[in-house]
Amino acid sequence: MEHYVQLVTDAGLIDADLTRLECRRSFVRAQIAASHEMEENGYQVDEEVTELNGQDQSMDLDEFIVSLPRLGCDKWDEGVNGKLPVYIKQERISAALALLDPLNEVERRKKNRRGRQRM
Repeated sequence: MEHYVQLVTDAGLIDADLTRLECRRSFVRAQIAASHEMEENGYQVDEEVTELNGQDQSMDLDEFIVSLPRLGCDKWDEGVNGKLPVYIKQERISAALALLDPLNEVERRKKNRRGRQRM
C-alpha cells in the first residue's frame, strides 16, 4: 500500500483534492471491488482474501487497473472536474502515472552515462 501511495505522490496527484488518506482508501476499495467483480464473473476468489476486507497490503495488476478510475473519482469528485466522465478522469490519472520515470536517480545517471559512452 505504501508503494501505491508513493507512486501516486510521485505522479504529483496528492494535493488538496486527493490526500494520502484518500489514496489509501482508494487502494482498499479497489481491492474489494476487484474481488467482487471476479466473483460476479464466476472466478473462484479465495475466501481468506475476501475476509481480509482491505487488510491486505498488496495489489495485483487487476486491482491496480480497477484502482485508476476510482482514484480519479476520488480526486475529482467536486466542481467542474466532478462532472467529467469517469473515463476522462481515468485518462488523467493514467497520463500522470505514465510520466513517471521507473528508474531511481542513481540508476538514471548510470543509464545516461552508458548511453553517452556508446556514442
